[in-house]
Amino acid sequence: MDAIYVVEEVDAHRSTVDWWAIKFSDLLKGCSWIQQGGGAGMGGGRSSTLKVPKAIFTQLNTFLTTI
Repeated sequence: MDAIYVVEEVDAHRSTVDWWAIKFSDLLKGCSWIQQGGGAGMGGGRSSTLKVPKAIFTQLNTFLTTI
């Protein structure tokens, strides 16, 4: 079984623009593994950020018709 990773795209006013999805295994293959400093994590400590290109995602409604 492969997990589905779903992301909400929002505009500057935090209004929903679109929903995007990808299989988690494809997400792991497509992200940049060069870590960048992030903000504080949920536990209060430092976190890292991995960049994922938007181009590897599929619009959610299209994605759901292919699985």
